[in-house]
Amino acid sequence: MNRIKHLCIAIFVSPELALGLAVAVFVTAAPKLAAELGVAIRSDPEVWKYLPALTLIFSGAAINSSFKLRAPLESFSNKILYHWSGYQLLVDRVYVGLFYGVCSAAASLALWIVGKKINPILTASIFLAATLISGVTALTMLLAQQKLRELLEANT
Repeated sequence: MNRIKHLCIAIFVSPELALGLAVAVFVTAAPKLAAELGVAIRSDPEVWKYLPALTLIFSGAAINSSFKLRAPLESFSNKILYHWSGYQLLVDRVYVGLFYGVCSAAASLALWIVGKKINPILTASIFLAATLISGVTALTMLLAQQKLRELLEANT
């Protein structure tokens, strides 16, 4: 039961969700600007050609960091980490981050495939949300990886 509570906190109290809500507020508060952004994204063939690249790069970085979070030290034993009482919380947060990254990549690919057929506001919303969420996921996982490594090296 406690694990479910922590998973819910990781999902609903996260920078990824905050950015998703910020995009929703932006689109609601400034639909004309969002529509102009959507039209600009769709009208530039170079942007459209490489649209999913940034999101996929961020998602790939998050996946790479997830491996390093679960086994951060190459030259020392990670046994301290594996016996830490909060290790399962760390693993669950990694899974939540991977979920956000994969969903962002999927949204970006879907936008790339069908984006020219949908409303420009929706195009801008999906583009902004997917890119920002995958970016913040990669950043938080990278920062967690660096901090965890610092802590483990200080204790070995």
